[in-house]
Amino acid sequence: MVWIRQQQARPLAVVAAWIGALLPWNLTYSSGGGIGVLFIRFPFFEFQYTSGAETAINGATVRSVLGAMFLQSGRGLESATLVWGGGAVVMLVALVLSVACYENTPRLESLSIHPVRLMGGLLGVASVLFSVATVFVWTGGFGGTPIPIGVLLMAPLAWILLRGTIVDEAETAAPTDPETESAPSEADTEPSVD
Repeated sequence: MVWIRQQQARPLAVVAAWIGALLPWNLTYSSGGGIGVLFIRFPFFEFQYTSGAETAINGATVRSVLGAMFLQSGRGLESATLVWGGGAVVMLVALVLSVACYENTPRLESLSIHPVRLMGGLLGVASVLFSVATVFVWTGGFGGTPIPIGVLLMAPLAWILLRGTIVDEAETAAPTDPETESAPSEADTEPSVD
């Protein structure tokens, strides 16, 4: 079992949310007919680099998750972009929660669930949604092998936040037993005579 100190639990939740938001959840390279396409998909946008195609579409393109949803509407990756959009909404909620945790908002204490557990749940849901979207990318007919980079890091962080035991500083300190502690002996306190 993982132990998380009380004073480090919220900072860990904040860092986990920002790692999940800044790392790409998917990396896919596809090639065929002399054309190569690299997709790096982040929770809120994607970077696409195309080479070997007509000059009009060669090069880099950046589009938001909404732009990708509109582009793929009615196409093979429509399901992937819709699930990706759901994951982006969950990540946005996680980022809002991370700001509240960072500012140590008193309202968080009134929640029925601990904010660290809530963050773990949000990151877990986002991991599942991005995993499903990765499967849809793989089976969407575009080709290439998607690598779920962010999911491989976000899922363990979610598990740590959900399953870790949050302990007080006093609980993690080494226990002291007054019977085993002894006063310094006379040999330790008297100067040696040589």
